[in-house]
Amino acid sequence: MATPGTSSARSPRRRLEQGKQRLSQAEERHATVRLAVELARRDRAASGSVLAAALAARIFLWALPFALLATAVLGFLGAGSDALARLSGWLLPDPALREQLARAAAQAEQGRYVTASVGVALLVVATVGLGRAMDGVITGVWGLSRPGKGGRLRRATRYSGALVGIAATHVAALAVRGGPVADVIAAAATFGAFVLLARAMLGAHGSGHGAGTAWGAVLVATGLEAMRLIGFYYLPHKLERSSELYGTLGVAAALLLWLTILARLIVLGHVLNAWHEAQTSTGPPALTRTRDVA
Repeated sequence: MATPGTSSARSPRRRLEQGKQRLSQAEERHATVRLAVELARRDRAASGSVLAAALAARIFLWALPFALLATAVLGFLGAGSDALARLSGWLLPDPALREQLARAAAQAEQGRYVTASVGVALLVVATVGLGRAMDGVITGVWGLSRPGKGGRLRRATRYSGALVGIAATHVAALAVRGGPVADVIAAAATFGAFVLLARAMLGAHGSGHGAGTAWGAVLVATGLEAMRLIGFYYLPHKLERSSELYGTLGVAAALLLWLTILARLIVLGHVLNAWHEAQTSTGPPALTRTRDVA
């Protein structure tokens, strides 16, 4: 007769075994479950969490000089310019937000030349670092040797351009207002833009095969569109009620979370593309070994 303590100790183990059995049965019955499990295995083999963390840090370091350049552009537009008034009226329906933007432009106008110079210099350095981080993702996921120096700046510029496009797509979607029909059209347009931008970011994987990037691009675009919809419909109401409590700390935390999710999506996009190429290629699989990531 088993004691109560022994029964309670075996219960979690029994539940774990039952969960594994259900997962195995689901893999046999459903192709989507098999795909999800295979992608999880490949992601774990490539140390996807570590790669995504390193990439998120590089994207954050890239975003800082990019924000400096955006501030300099705001200063060059000027606080009372017609261009700034049209831009703020197009993007910001709230008069209070437009007033805050005008004040920020007035402050940025004073040191715009220094801000622009520092921003450009730091952005070049950050772009090279971003390219190296993306090359590290390629190395880890695809099981390839690190791409050589040839074309590194071109790849880094390509990644940076895709990030700028993603940010611009998010900003442009703010201007679409007019009811459910306009929202559906905006969602379709932004999703298409995200697919193209994700293909530009994932296409330079250096494996020698350009096909198959649409699979990972759709995955990345789906995640980006979900993040955009959450940021457009859900977060403004939450921030309005909690801005006094969290303030700038909440904005910084939301930015870091967004960058972390973006980096995770990029890594998963590469994992999905590598799986697809392994399924369709007659040669050896793209990911054939587990690499230690320092």
